[in-house]
Amino acid sequence: MLLDKPRAIAEAVHAVQYTHGHQAVHLALALAERANVGLLDCDVKGPDVLRLLGLYDRPLAFDPHKRIIPLAYNDHLKVFSSASVFPQGTGLLWSGERVREFLREAILDIEWGNVDCMVCDMDPSSTDSLFAIEDCYRDIRAILVSTPRGVSMDDVLRTVDILREQTIPILGIVAAMTSSECPVCHSEVQCCNTSFVPFGTAEPVKDFATK
Repeated sequence: MLLDKPRAIAEAVHAVQYTHGHQAVHLALALAERANVGLLDCDVKGPDVLRLLGLYDRPLAFDPHKRIIPLAYNDHLKVFSSASVFPQGTGLLWSGERVREFLREAILDIEWGNVDCMVCDMDPSSTDSLFAIEDCYRDIRAILVSTPRGVSMDDVLRTVDILREQTIPILGIVAAMTSSECPVCHSEVQCCNTSFVPFGTAEPVKDFATK
C-alpha cells in the first residue's frame, strides 16, 4: 500500500524537534530496501536529513537541462534538502508562501526520476510544508511522532485535528524517546522523567493511537 504512485508519506511531526528527522530517515531507508524512494527534507528552517545520512558536504549535480539531480544515498534512495542549496549555517527568514513555492519546485522541478514513493520530513512548526505537498500529490498518508506525554501529546492532538480536516489518513504514531539500552549491561533504561521532560513509557501513545 505504501508504494502506490504517486504517493507522499507526510510525516507530520510535533515532538522534540530532532526526533522527526531520524524517523523520516529510518522510514526512507526501510522502504528503499524494496522500492525506489525519494526523501524530501521539508523543514527548510532546520534541515537535518543530509547530516543524518552523511551527505552534508556532497555538492549538487545538474542534468543537461540544468535541472537539479537529488543526491543519491544508494541506488534506491534519492534525497533533497534546502541544506544542499544554501551555505552551512544560513537561516532562512521566509514567508509561508515562499516556503510553499520552494517545496513545490523541489517536488515538481527536480529530476527525481522513477520514484515509487516520497517520504517528506515535515516542518514541526508550520503547516506550509503540508500545503505544498497537497499542491503536488493526490494521495498522502501521515505518520506522527510523539514523546509519550505532556506538550508533545497536546501538539499531536492538534495535528490529528488538522489532518482530519484535510482528510489525510494517519498510518500510525511513533512513540519516540521512551527508553534506551545501557551499553554496558544491555538492560532497558527509561529516558529522563521529570516535570520538565515527562517522557515515560510508550503506553500513553499506544492508548492515543487506539482512539
